[in-house]
Parts: sequence; C-alpha cells; structure tokens
Amino acid sequence: MRKRVVILLVAALAVVAAGCGSRPENGTEELPGGYGTEKTDGDSTQGQNTENGPAGTEKEEDGSGLAGVRVGVITGSGDERDAEREAHLAGISRMAEHFGLTGDQVLQKSAGAAERETSCYDAAVELAEAGCDVIFSCILSEEELLRAAIEYPAVEFCQAKGTMAPEAGVANLHNYGLSFYEAFYVSGIVAGHVLNDTAASGAVPGGEIKLGYVAARPEAADISGFTAFYLGVRNSCPEAVMEVSYTGGSDGAAADKAGELIENGCVLIGCNTGMDEVAAVCGARGIPYVGETIDRYADVKGGADGALVYPAADWGRYYSYAVERAAEGGYIDTDWCRGYADEAVGIDIPKEGDIPPESAEQIKKAEEALKNGSLPVFDTDTFTIDGQTLETRIAQGGGYEKYRLYVYDGFFHESEYGSAPVFDLIVDGIRVR
Repeated sequence: MRKRVVILLVAALAVVAAGCGSRPENGTEELPGGYGTEKTDGDSTQGQNTENGPAGTEKEEDGSGLAGVRVGVITGSGDERDAEREAHLAGISRMAEHFGLTGDQVLQKSAGAAERETSCYDAAVELAEAGCDVIFSCILSEEELLRAAIEYPAVEFCQAKGTMAPEAGVANLHNYGLSFYEAFYVSGIVAGHVLNDTAASGAVPGGEIKLGYVAARPEAADISGFTAFYLGVRNSCPEAVMEVSYTGGSDGAAADKAGELIENGCVLIGCNTGMDEVAAVCGARGIPYVGETIDRYADVKGGADGALVYPAADWGRYYSYAVERAAEGGYIDTDWCRGYADEAVGIDIPKEGDIPPESAEQIKKAEEALKNGSLPVFDTDTFTIDGQTLETRIAQGGGYEKYRLYVYDGFFHESEYGSAPVFDLIVDGIRVR
C-alpha cells in the first residue's frame, strides 16, 4: 500500500466534503453473524439472536471477503493489569474465532509505553503498512488516528470512545462505544439492595446511608457512569447519598481514595478505575465493593475479595460488525453505540449468595425495560441539580443551554447523538471530595 503524503492536516480536512461519514439513508440492516438488527435513526427496536450462545463464538459460514482480511489493534502498554484493555482484547479474540481468522490476520501494537515511546499514530502507520484493512484504537488518541486516516484513505480507522469522526468529514474514520451507563445503572440496583440490608443491620455510621465511588477524572466518561450507578442505587435505596473521589488517572491512588471514603463513613464502594487496589482495601476492612467494567464472558467467579457485581462489556459485538463491513467494502457507522438491547453490555454477579434475594426480580425487570427501551436511565424526574430539574436549568440558559439537544420527552438522551458519553452534571445526592 502506498503512503499518501499530507502537507497540512488542516488543509486536507478542508477539502473533504462535509458529511462524508454520515449515515446512509437506508432501512434497518442485519448485523453480521446473527447479531440482530443495526440501530438506525428513528428505529429504537433492535432484534437479537442468541441461539448460538455468547456473541462471536460461532464461526461464520459465509466468509466471503474474510479470507484475506487483516485486522490491526492498538492498545495501551499492557505493563499493568487493565480491565478495559483486557475486555477489548477478549472482544477481538471472539471476533477472530467468530470469523475463523488466522494468527497472521490479527496484528496488535502497543502505544503509550514510556520505554517504547510509541505513539498511536506510529502504531497506526505500522499496521497500515503491514496491510491491515481495518485498524481499531482502544486507547483515546483521536488527533493521531485522524492523521493516519487521512494518510491511508483505503484503510478503515476506528476509535473507541471517540468524538471527532462525525465532524472530521473523513469517510474512513469512525467512533465506537458501548452504553456502559446502562450496566452501571443495573449494578447500582444491586448495590442499593445491599445498602438496605446494611442499614437494617444498624451498621450505618451517623444514620446516613452513604456509599463511595472511586473515579478517574471529572469527565463525562466517568460522570455518566457513576451518575447512572447512583440513580440505580436510589431506585432501590432512595435515602442513599454518594461521595466521589478522583484519582487523576493514577490507579496507584485508588487505594488511598477508597480508604478515605471508608474512613468518612461510606459502607460500600464502587469504582471504575484501580479495581485491584480498591478490592484490597475493601477486603481488608470487610466493605463490599462494585467492580469496574470487565469482559462480559470473563471468568471472575469466586474469590474472597470478589466484587458484588461487575458491569460487563462485549466489545466483540462491534469488532465483528466492523470487520465484516470492512472485508466486504460495506458502510461502517461513523458513530456506533450499543447497550442492553444488543447484549453489548450487562452485569456479572460472581456470587449470587452475596446478593439480597429481593434484588433478583428488580434486576430482571430493569434489564427487560432497558432492552425494550422503556427505561430511560437519565429520567429527569429522578434527579435534580441544586434543587431544580434539568429542564428548568436549561430554560434559564447560561451553561446549561448546551444540554438542550439531549433533553426531551422527559429524559437525557445519553449516547444517542454520539458514541461517547456526554452527561457530565453533578446531581443532588452526589458529593465530590
């Protein structure tokens, strides 16, 4: 493949026709491998097919175009345990098994390791030069991936949790994500029932039912998840309040943050970062915790320090979809996001005996409602901001005006206008330390 030299990135973007990456005006299409139906504008129903077990485990019989496809994957360094990295790689592995790809058809490059000083752009170029037809970046480095996409227009570049693709106007750049907030909400229902039992036992200091949450940064990717978690908690434990502490992206700080939350009276800890560190602190103090996102089919059963519940992801849903489209020269969504309705997210409960029996029915109802679209997680009747509804805040204008696009029909439409989360509001009942 010949590399196209680009003199100026801005100039290249300027000459690309606007809307190159927009969704074509066609009807609902089948997702590859019997994954159900593709979500299209104006269609909130998505079919499923689970007859063959977990997604991506059955081999595709009609592999036209797949025999010669080559897939590139860019991940973080992998020097330390990273649940999200492991979930992505597990999805890639299921995709490869699903299509019967051989070892030399799936190439992986690490980026971001200090000792290697490999950038996402360098990794993308290496994979493109190696003949990859589609390249997935599991680490967020959009500017670098955009640069590579412009230089290699015949290669499809897909950025996890990205936001730039729709406005970049580069037809071979795509964003993808999962509706994690749905899984966090259901996890919160589990946590809420455990909090109720804790309160009933009299083990709540000062009479306030308080849980803690260890998050990475004050960004939408974190705030959307822990707010959904808190709303799920309040669904089953309305009196609960939650304290949030940020690590600044350092897993090493998670243990200290969890310890501080416990010392401040939190009787249950959730996290989306530093799970091993949080687990160690909670295990030593006999405090239940909710884990960070894992692969939906990971073996996390048992273990003395196991989490009550884990939000779970199946990235294989997207990888199978995008690889088949790339192999056949088909259209890949500029922005792709799926949740419970497509079995792309879920929860894992390692030990059912640790969960209050009464939570099972509520979990089942919530999951069914998420699948059929009747449960809006960010229902604006379920939270306030400084004592006012979000609609009231938007009507007042100012900094809340930017949320007008997302709020209608009584709820905030998260991940419907883009794959990346946008909910970044701190609601009443959540206190940031």
